[in-house]
Amino acid sequence: MRFIVFIFFLFTMSSLAVSECEIEKENFLYLSYCYKKNGNLDLAISNLDKIDEDGFENVADFLAYRKIKLLSSYKMGSNEIKEEIRKFKATHNDSVLLPKIELIEAKRLLAISSGKPSSYKSHKILSKHLQSIDKKYGWSNNDRINLKRIKAMNLLNLGQYGQGNKLFQEIYINHPNHPSVVSWTQKLSKNDLRTRLNSLFKNQMFRQFTKESQGWEDPDIRIKIALIKIKTGKRDEGRRILKNISEGNFKSTDLFTDNEIIAESLYQLHVDDLKTSKDNSKIARNLKLILKNYPNYRKRNDVAYLSARLFTLDKNYLEAKQVYN
Repeated sequence: MRFIVFIFFLFTMSSLAVSECEIEKENFLYLSYCYKKNGNLDLAISNLDKIDEDGFENVADFLAYRKIKLLSSYKMGSNEIKEEIRKFKATHNDSVLLPKIELIEAKRLLAISSGKPSSYKSHKILSKHLQSIDKKYGWSNNDRINLKRIKAMNLLNLGQYGQGNKLFQEIYINHPNHPSVVSWTQKLSKNDLRTRLNSLFKNQMFRQFTKESQGWEDPDIRIKIALIKIKTGKRDEGRRILKNISEGNFKSTDLFTDNEIIAESLYQLHVDDLKTSKDNSKIARNLKLILKNYPNYRKRNDVAYLSARLFTLDKNYLEAKQVYN
């Protein structure tokens, strides 16, 4: 009985979705997007095909790209998408969407060669394709990572495991938020682990950062741990870590690095002071001390601007001018 009810529910929801899309029966572009949203890709494509290109000549390349994009969702290895890509490149060879088409072509070649022996010709065709488009276009950061991932997978298919794994490792370390990233089981060097932690922090992947930073005592990582604690409601605990570092309680490396670490911890403490203190000039003077004691601090311009700004808010123009000067 439950099974029958479930089937009836699915049928009803599907009917509602179709009815929703048919509100504007003559707006084929709307229908295409609506059917795509509801998971009916065949209807999404068929409605694109109904659009009169004479009325859309200025966006004909977009409509063609849209169809290829839809096909790539479920027919990546088909002759149909291969033919649509060929037609696009022949008809719209100056389109700004051409790089997107080239990327889909790379994915198509990977799809048809996946699982085939290393001698399979599509592997080499894909290698040549990737080489030809690599520097031909100004790729976005996300597309560049996708290309690197495709190249890595193709190298593995060719039996070049060392090079392929190296590219996967680079993605894992430098782009932890990319959808293609999977867990990495091979041992990483400490520098690689540090780079990955910095990438996690930069991309605000705080939960994963906290998990992977356990056991780290390096002060630059400890500062990030402190900032995450402050951001996640553990303010007192985070401030204690920063204060401890600001007093030099960490393993020394060299004078320049030590000063940079201390200055950073002090700066973050005073930035956090802004949340609770109304004495802008007091915070500004503390920031001014960082400029005096650590003149080579890499964030000195940020410190100077904030200090002068806080003096100005208190109408303490003389001290603000001194900082500006």
